[in-house]
Amino acid sequence: MITTCCYKTEKGFTLVEVLVAIFIFSIIVSTVFMSYNSLFSRVGVIQDVISDYEMARTCIARMREDLRSIYVVQKPEYSKPEFNDPPDLYRIVSKNDYEGEESFPELRFASHAHLVLDNSPVPEGVARIVYYVEESEDYGYVLKRSDSLYPYNRLEEEYIGYGEDFAKKNSDPVLCENVKSLVFKFIDQDKEEYESWNSESDEHKFSTPLIIEIELQIGDYTRTRIFETKIHLPVLRGKI
Repeated sequence: MITTCCYKTEKGFTLVEVLVAIFIFSIIVSTVFMSYNSLFSRVGVIQDVISDYEMARTCIARMREDLRSIYVVQKPEYSKPEFNDPPDLYRIVSKNDYEGEESFPELRFASHAHLVLDNSPVPEGVARIVYYVEESEDYGYVLKRSDSLYPYNRLEEEYIGYGEDFAKKNSDPVLCENVKSLVFKFIDQDKEEYESWNSESDEHKFSTPLIIEIELQIGDYTRTRIFETKIHLPVLRGKI
């Protein structure tokens, strides 16, 4: 009697199949890693965008509050200065000022929006507000706000150009960091536009502007964002 035996052969993966599986797995891992890397990069960009917008929003809100509380001396209490008369303490003046290799505008005016940096109560009165840009070691150029309550303890006897000099202080609060450009535009009651203003000059007929437009550009070498606002001043001294 002849007996036939059957043997069952177990099959495994060939070398080619193993290599193909490793190749496919490496592609999947690389894709997942790139996705996570891209996601984390986007999170950083989104955080920078949010930070820029929040900083600019706070800065412009402060400037709007200051300018909407502006103080202007009206006629007949105000009269245009004669020769050698001291300028009006409450005038509106904008001029260009060089900081490092860059030129930025400086804006000064009087406002009821006086602020204190400690917990003491805010005193009532008129403050001299000055916006100016200063170079910073950590944040490029920064926009700062000088605030001196009348009688202006920073007032100096020497006058420079069409506005008195004032002492910049390290304690002046920073409104905005990484400033690349700052532009003020002034529109008078005849809808004419000016890049600078002096309410004590014959050029502007000793009047105050009707509207002030602000363009703020912030960023660094990787990004730039522009923010704009238009402020209608609540008071106007007409041309004399």
